[in-house]
Amino acid sequence: MKKIIFIILLSLIVAGVYGDYGGEPLAFLKLKAGARATAMGGAWTSISDNLSGVLYNPAGIINLDGFELYAETYLLSFGRSVNYISTGKPVSIGDNHYSLALSWFNYSSGAIEKRLTNSPDPMELISDVSHTFYFTIAMKLSKNLDFGGNFKFIYQSIYQNTAKGFGFDAGFLLKIIDNLYFGLSAINISTYLNWDKNAYTEDIPLSINTGVSYNLKSFFDVKNFDILFALDGVYNTFGYFLIKPGLEIKVNEFFYLRTGFDKTIAIGTGFRFKPSEIFIVKFDYAISTDAILQDNINNRISICVDYIFPHWKNTKLQ
Repeated sequence: MKKIIFIILLSLIVAGVYGDYGGEPLAFLKLKAGARATAMGGAWTSISDNLSGVLYNPAGIINLDGFELYAETYLLSFGRSVNYISTGKPVSIGDNHYSLALSWFNYSSGAIEKRLTNSPDPMELISDVSHTFYFTIAMKLSKNLDFGGNFKFIYQSIYQNTAKGFGFDAGFLLKIIDNLYFGLSAINISTYLNWDKNAYTEDIPLSINTGVSYNLKSFFDVKNFDILFALDGVYNTFGYFLIKPGLEIKVNEFFYLRTGFDKTIAIGTGFRFKPSEIFIVKFDYAISTDAILQDNINNRISICVDYIFPHWKNTKLQ
């Protein structure tokens, strides 16, 4: 088992050649969602245990504790923004366990000024807006192996042009030993866009994500103190490979500290509140250096509300 773990880690590190997203179709989808995941540098493929996992590894949402509502906003340079809303719920049918989710991912480039001369005043303002809708299902294939998949519909509008498309994502989550997980996902399987004013079909590059994570909570004899390590490797058929390390420290039952690296440094915090035995409210915040303007800081804020079904918590497989 130790040899397997070593090979996985070594393969991720040795292959770590950094690339750029420039010119990639629908590159904004790389922004994904999740203030917690962002603060950990996007090293989320082997965790994905809340609804932001829909965009990293849909298998991870099998670990929802109950009905979950997730919302966030991401403010970037040049007036760009990302918004994400998702809702999901675990269900049991006999001895089989599933999770279902519906999600909306929105990207806006902000107002783009159109000029044909050197005039300081633009002729008009152009918008670039996209909406991606996800339907997700995750299931347990065995006690230690989970599978999940997305079906997604994409709508994009740039100035006077619009495009529509469909695609799929799929992922696996494997529990190797206690506290050690391996994740694998394929994002943008057979994903494309058809533009309304021509017959051109735009194929979206496939992205293969692998990741490992290990929680050291059994290493420290301190109540409510955990250290979670995560490492992702992302290969994109557009022609690049990225390594993404991440770290989360659970200081106590209510407060978390995080950091990671995804082409730039990211840091963040998390707060957990439990008003009752069936409700959990989670606030997460992440800041990162902008990949375009190195002097700019991007801010990501998310809120997640869980309603825990006691019967599900008592019966779902661990």
